[in-house]
Amino acid sequence: MELRYSAAVNSLSAALIMVFSPFVCRFRGQNAIFSASLGIIIYTIVKSIVVECGWGFAVTVGVSVGLLIESSVILFGIILFTEFDRVLRKNNNKKYLPTICIIMICTGKWLTHDFNVIPDAGAFVVGNGGELALLSCAVYVIGKETEVTNATILAAFSAVCAAGCFATEMFLAMFVNSSEYITAPLLIALGCSALLVEFINSIKNKSGISAIGFVSGLMLSCCIDALTG
Repeated sequence: MELRYSAAVNSLSAALIMVFSPFVCRFRGQNAIFSASLGIIIYTIVKSIVVECGWGFAVTVGVSVGLLIESSVILFGIILFTEFDRVLRKNNNKKYLPTICIIMICTGKWLTHDFNVIPDAGAFVVGNGGELALLSCAVYVIGKETEVTNATILAAFSAVCAAGCFATEMFLAMFVNSSEYITAPLLIALGCSALLVEFINSIKNKSGISAIGFVSGLMLSCCIDALTG
């Protein structure tokens, strides 16, 4: 685990949101922003479960057992985070679950990287920083209950997510060695479970979705992901 890359990625992510949050908030087509956010989240969930999480469990414990463990973790994770979300909403602490899911997914993805084979460190940092920024922005947008987006809160939320990811990575760097191969898919699976709960809640509260916005979110995620190596 290379913490210098992590520091660069998380700093870039927070900086990107701080720069672009005013433009996101002033954009009149908030329904398109919401739909693009759904596309970003769907891309993240599918790629995380099929690629990082799926391969991680398969390499660690085998394909059949890995698929069973992955399915079980996601299923029980959804049950756990649904209850967790209910309690948080009851106590008006609705932003804890989105932060937790972003930190779990991004930290898990970080553990899967082999830094010795990175072809271009600059593109790698930009790609991962952009991926974290996109996911943070998307989760914030679908989680808000009003049509008004606050640039200051969005920037603060992304900064907290970036700081949380870096702090978690520093903590794991002290304890995770050979066991990182099972740690990564577990974190990703649990993070996707929390993200699915957030996704379902957002769909319940939104009547219309822009097809163009949704596809734009998917394509944007795909392009950014291509930079990560």
